[in-house]
Amino acid sequence: MDNYQDIEKSIITKSRKGIWRPFCKALKDYALLDPSDNVAVLINGSKQSFLMAECFKEILKHGDFKFGCSYVYVNDDSINDEVKNNARLLNIDLVCVDDVISYINENKINKLATRELYDDVLQSTMISLLYEGQVRTIIPKNHVGDLDLEIIRPMYLMEESDIDTWVKRHDLYFSEVKTTDTEYMEKKKEMAK
Repeated sequence: MDNYQDIEKSIITKSRKGIWRPFCKALKDYALLDPSDNVAVLINGSKQSFLMAECFKEILKHGDFKFGCSYVYVNDDSINDEVKNNARLLNIDLVCVDDVISYINENKINKLATRELYDDVLQSTMISLLYEGQVRTIIPKNHVGDLDLEIIRPMYLMEESDIDTWVKRHDLYFSEVKTTDTEYMEKKKEMAK
């Protein structure tokens, strides 16, 4: 297994076409970041969320401006140790919280980065069309009014096959997470009512 510097470097070298370019293009084309932003990158244990954290580390190093950024994991005893081990391996400073919404409010987070991919966008569109007879999809960013928060999806243009290649290249292991970050946030909002 490679050390974290090799894993990070591969994002902008070996995986430039499938990971780094789509990440930067989404940030630019959909105006996902501003210098005044305070972003929480939601880590849920999946390969997508850890790769997103790695991409944010790289954009902070190589981007045109600086912004606030934290890597937030909601405590879950079932995979807690695995997540912490992967964070240690990838040199990601995790902030473990019991309630992400409280963390957002207390730390004046104005953007929450979630892990939805191009594949998720297509799947969401097809499911809504075939099963609901409506055209609905995941959009690159949306405002959550009651939280004064914007959810951004910087991996919107990435394909899962490119992420799988990155994971295999470095012999990494991540949990499979079935619930999307957006679904998780909706559940938390419902529970808070």
